[in-house]
Amino acid sequence: MKLPINLIAVAITSIAILSGCTTPPSSKAKCDKPLKVSIYVGEGAKGIGCVEWCRLVNECPQMRMKLVEGKDVAAGALEGEDVVVMPGGDSKGEFTSLTEEGVKKFKEFILNGGSYVGTCAGCSILLNEEDRRLKIVPYKRLGSTKLLNGDFMITKAGAEALGIAEEPRRIRYSGGPIIKKTDTEVPNAKFEVFGTYAFEASTNGRANPEMYGAAGILGGTYGKGKVFTTVAHPEYFEDTLDIVEGAFKFVTGREVKFPPRMKKKDAIAVGFLTSYISGAEVAETALAIDNAEDMYLVPVDVMSDWRRHLDHINVLVMTNDIIADPKRGKNVKKVVEKFINRGGTVIGFGSAVKALPKGGIPSGSREEIVKTIRSL
Repeated sequence: MKLPINLIAVAITSIAILSGCTTPPSSKAKCDKPLKVSIYVGEGAKGIGCVEWCRLVNECPQMRMKLVEGKDVAAGALEGEDVVVMPGGDSKGEFTSLTEEGVKKFKEFILNGGSYVGTCAGCSILLNEEDRRLKIVPYKRLGSTKLLNGDFMITKAGAEALGIAEEPRRIRYSGGPIIKKTDTEVPNAKFEVFGTYAFEASTNGRANPEMYGAAGILGGTYGKGKVFTTVAHPEYFEDTLDIVEGAFKFVTGREVKFPPRMKKKDAIAVGFLTSYISGAEVAETALAIDNAEDMYLVPVDVMSDWRRHLDHINVLVMTNDIIADPKRGKNVKKVVEKFINRGGTVIGFGSAVKALPKGGIPSGSREEIVKTIRSL
């Protein structure tokens, strides 16, 4: 006996609800499978934002994470992925790491229907400029400012696309680009402003007159793919994660929810110096610490007032030879030595081993780091 069409529709809907799927059966997104999310962690990726991106995606039950470097993208690592995330850092370093073949495959991934989420340098790399840019969004860089947090005004288009309120939002800002729409359109690209700068930062005692009201959050399409990008860092703090959740919904059509970020009871607070990432092994080391039930990861970046972080941690893990940095090296060394002298423990990993101050503990692998911390 044939069932009436309306009863068949009800049956299909009921099955979808019972299976936890809220998207139509014909939806492109497979709601019963996790989103496949690749995070770029190669040359140029650095700062707290990169580690926070890894932690967010790693802990999200609706996602499956893959860490990729430039060589991986060039070798086809994005094939079959749903989303690629480009974190903050040095956009020109990120571009160079991709190589010519990687840039081609990166753009093809989005053009053919892949999704993109990028913050800070992940916005800069998309700009329509000649010097090591992907030329995906029709905007150019006017300048940048120094480190600070700032207010951004969510536009009506942004509120509707991201499912958040049309209102000012305080978002972590770390010298992201001040951008302006170019006169030259980008083929296959269509973008809207989802948020604007609602502040003017002072650099060298002078406010940048082009900053207030300039685009700070963009969303749109590039070919068949969808793109969300911002000059800021909504991934930093829990009270702006609704923007990140909205970004994933915008680019994939899928609802995602990040678990609350809470300190584990009686856990060892482990600072993780994130000035440079430069490879999946460093990111995996941070995740190994974060995954340990008896440890709590505290990403630390020397560009911020990181001395405050050292007052609240037991152990500091150094992953790169930041002490050799000609701009910040001497200051970093002094702060680290002071931390050791007052009873803190410093563990060196990777290139940081050769530059450990007196009293520092060398470690050869991420497994050793976890074991060493537990033995303290």
